Amino acid sequence: MRLLALSLLLAGAAQAAPFCAATPEPGARPDLSALVKLGAPREATPKGAWTWVNLWASWCAPCIDELPLLRAWQAQLGGPAKVRLVLVSLDDDLAAAREAMAKAGLKGAWHAPKAARAAFTRSLGLLGGSLPTHVLIDPTGAPVCVHEDMVEPPHFAAAAARLGAPPAAAPGSAPPK
Repeated sequence: MRLLALSLLLAGAAQAAPFCAATPEPGARPDLSALVKLGAPREATPKGAWTWVNLWASWCAPCIDELPLLRAWQAQLGGPAKVRLVLVSLDDDLAAAREAMAKAGLKGAWHAPKAARAAFTRSLGLLGGSLPTHVLIDPTGAPVCVHEDMVEPPHFAAAAARLGAPPAAAPGSAPPK
């Protein structure tokens, strides 16, 4: 019996966590004003667009690994006019953040300075957590869900549904039947 329970536990651990299953703290109102530019990030969210905030750091391997996937998903979900991707480095070492951006082919991202980090993450409705962390903000500016883990191709359908995008295959996967 113990062997069966352990097998079921390990099988469940191998599956990706559900996408964006957590909700931000009530009353959260994102405040991106303390963020500092790294390179040339997109400045404003177009009217009617969603904002996808991704918290990352250069020392976080899953954070770096998912950056190309996030950029591909943004394109698949309608591009910056539909989904603004706000990549926010939590690095203390800005040179390391810039180096990671260059390796990932990013022209721009944002940085949350250490002095403003706690207030910034609270404004997103986060009380702690791990990296990478994703917060989806609806077109009215309200954070609607949180995903604390790396995004993976199986998450794409749930992300598209949450963002109101038509169902489509995730980049790099077979089209839906």
